[in-house]
Amino acid sequence: EIRVDVADETLVKYKLGLPRISDAIHEWMVDIPGGSVRTGVGNINVRTMGVEERSGAIRQIVIRANPDGSTLRLGDIATVREYYVDEQLITRFSTKDHSGPSASMTVFRVGDQDAVKIAEMVRAYTRGRLQKPLDRSTLNLLLNPGTKTAYEMGVNNINPLPPKTDLATHTDLARFIEGRLDLLLRNAMWGAVLVFGTLLLFLNWRVALWVGVGLVTAICGTLMIMSWTGISLNLLTMFGLIVVMGLLVDDAIVVAENIQARHDRAEPSLEAAIKGTEEVFWPVVATVMTSIVAFLPLTFVKGSIGDLLGALPMVVACALAMSLVESLLILPSHMGHSLVNRDKQTPTRIGTMLRNAEAWRDRIIFEKIVPAYARLLKASLHYRYISVSVAIALVIMSVSMFAGGRLIFNFLPPSDAETVVIDVRMPIGTALEETRVIVEEIERIARLQKDEVVSISTLIGDSRNLNTNLSNGGGTHLAQMFMELYPVEERTIESSQVIDKIRIATNELAGVDSISFTEISGGMNDPDISIAVKGDDTEDVNEVVARIEQGLAEFEGVFGIVNNNYEGQREVQISLKPGAAALGFTVSDVALQVRGALFGFDAHVFSAQREDIDVRVRLDESSRRNLYAIENMRLISPMGNRVPLSEIAELKEATSYSTINRVDRKRAVTVVADTITSISPESIMPQLQPLLDQLEIEYPGVELELVGRQRQMAKAFGSLPIGFLTALILIYVILAWLFSSYTQPIAVMLAIPFSLIGVIWGHWIMGYEVTFLSMIGFVAVSGIVVNDSLILVQFYNVKRDEGMNLADGLIEAGRARLRPIFLTTITTVLGLTPLMLEQSFQAKFLIPMAISIAFGLISATGLILLVLPCFMVIVDDIKAAAYYLWNGVSRPTEAFGKNSSALDLEVD
Repeated sequence: EIRVDVADETLVKYKLGLPRISDAIHEWMVDIPGGSVRTGVGNINVRTMGVEERSGAIRQIVIRANPDGSTLRLGDIATVREYYVDEQLITRFSTKDHSGPSASMTVFRVGDQDAVKIAEMVRAYTRGRLQKPLDRSTLNLLLNPGTKTAYEMGVNNINPLPPKTDLATHTDLARFIEGRLDLLLRNAMWGAVLVFGTLLLFLNWRVALWVGVGLVTAICGTLMIMSWTGISLNLLTMFGLIVVMGLLVDDAIVVAENIQARHDRAEPSLEAAIKGTEEVFWPVVATVMTSIVAFLPLTFVKGSIGDLLGALPMVVACALAMSLVESLLILPSHMGHSLVNRDKQTPTRIGTMLRNAEAWRDRIIFEKIVPAYARLLKASLHYRYISVSVAIALVIMSVSMFAGGRLIFNFLPPSDAETVVIDVRMPIGTALEETRVIVEEIERIARLQKDEVVSISTLIGDSRNLNTNLSNGGGTHLAQMFMELYPVEERTIESSQVIDKIRIATNELAGVDSISFTEISGGMNDPDISIAVKGDDTEDVNEVVARIEQGLAEFEGVFGIVNNNYEGQREVQISLKPGAAALGFTVSDVALQVRGALFGFDAHVFSAQREDIDVRVRLDESSRRNLYAIENMRLISPMGNRVPLSEIAELKEATSYSTINRVDRKRAVTVVADTITSISPESIMPQLQPLLDQLEIEYPGVELELVGRQRQMAKAFGSLPIGFLTALILIYVILAWLFSSYTQPIAVMLAIPFSLIGVIWGHWIMGYEVTFLSMIGFVAVSGIVVNDSLILVQFYNVKRDEGMNLADGLIEAGRARLRPIFLTTITTVLGLTPLMLEQSFQAKFLIPMAISIAFGLISATGLILLVLPCFMVIVDDIKAAAYYLWNGVSRPTEAFGKNSSALDLEVD
């Protein structure tokens, strides 16, 4: 802009007013068309030109012509200069070695551009500009040729950096995407290796090979379906693929192992492939359906956590559907022809060695492990009530461990992050320099964490929305700091611990309204505790807010207790005296002249350098920087007289409202607070609830409402039981259809609570808190656990149809299905193992869900193999008791043979 600054004394001396000067500038600078002249050769336009749009030309504008022929020019009474718009904004950049003023540039992707490629090019240009070698591999240069071009542009830039100036990149959010891709590829690779190694160890190498091929086929098909349906690859969908990595081979294991078992019993290869697939066709379909249904409750979850997890069921459904198609239509053909080729081939030395190794393994499995399991199962069936009691006792003990506080519940704990945003808020009206002093002190404290903090980018006088990068509304009392930490693998402590250190050190800073910390980690960013106070009586609302803040302050580890009812800006209120009207002044006249003197009159606007440039007329700096000068400001009356402002108006200092928040037409104030890492907000709220109940009784006109994190938790827990109940009903329907029984599905589903044992102990062993995602994992494992039970009961029904009694049928089903049940469990667990051991901060909040699925499946499978048959026999006992009560005679016991009693069974 072009500034025209005039001293108030000058206006008095020359009897001028700012409106007059502003009008004169506009009249001299405007171009005015004068029509056109029609000549014999054509039309010629006529235009009167204003002065040149430069500060030197503007100084020559004539403000007044004197009777003696002299002129008063603008340059005689004002300072005219070209300057930038006076924005109250400071940007700084700090590292562990130095700090100082800076200028920042943010690079965005547009449309369908690749954010990772753009980030690589920015990094390459920066390194080239600093004459540093590229730190990217040749492969990346081949994948993204723009990286090399950007690097060469930086190297060949002929404009050197100014002295004592450096160039650095910071807040590189593309690392999130790169980290997620790396997370998926790394975990998928190790998961696949572990799964294939397990299959190779327990199955024929041909079976392992074709099951592994089926895994790759299912994943590729899933990615194709995701592309067709518009499901993008993000952290949650990638996690879904990792979760189903082990599940995708379950149905293939069941089919391939059954085909191999029938072939080992001398059945021809192709016939074994056909009949083996037919035998398990419907059980496999049912297992896939129950697994899909198990993830159905995620679609019922409300709130932001539901939005976060919404795509996960779709990914699981796509993956399992592709796995079902592959295992039932493609795998049998591969297995059949592979076995045909094996039978035709003359054994080579390597082949003979492999067959001998497989024979040795099969002897251990079928002559040692399976018989030992059969004997243990037989004993469990004999002492079935003791076995079930022990299992129930384990469930009760595990639940008691959680209920007793051995494990902490934290709705969604903050994940380790590499970027932390610090928002500083001073009292409204604080000078920019005072805010800068506080910010520099926070920078100094943060820089003391040399082993954790890489850099700090600071914005003083404004704050930005993290999602849109748009301003939240500037002010000299605001500051925002982006603190970049070293990668998780290079730090000894988590980001939350770094925050706790800085929070404790800055807690003693005087004159600060609030200092809040936000970790950019992909999770929720709501404050730990948020309570809304609503009411019509402002005094009551303020009293309740004060009581809540006092109550929160009594809890150890609760920091940053603030509310959004900020004290307003100091202001000078101008009220006209009765005599002002006699001089011709109105409120509008006074307001216009005061605003023009302080803010300025926009005398003219012109375009240059691809932007609009204002010519602004206002009082000079000395006339605008103290209240005394404002009180003695002289205004121009309608009659042209100069009148001091203090003669026509009263000036008084007051405080205005910063903001007035209303919800449902009631005054609303929100109290927020944060807690240190070792304290869960969910442990604070039950202790605070009695105070909230008491306040609602004492102040009946005030309404208290939990918002933010607490509202999201209420929404999530309010909807999850509905989804879980729906999933259980659907699982029961699927099992009832498969078994053609109403009681067997109940016995099968009784195994679900036993997964709680592994869920709780898994978190304790791994050292993780129980979170909402842990509960989601328990819901998901419910359907996966049913799969093992389903296969076992289906084979039991086959044995019963062949004429076996209850106990023998259960034992034979257990012997036949021990290996596939074990393999389906261990492959799912091994598929999740890399994720559970992951150190990446992007995987931290997902690990509890993986722990629930893996450990819950382990505990449930162990109990399924021993306790589920006991349940089946107990159900038969109940039927026998009901028969006796109805008929008055005992029903012949068939559990252990028609002529033997269950209690007289001899245990081998």
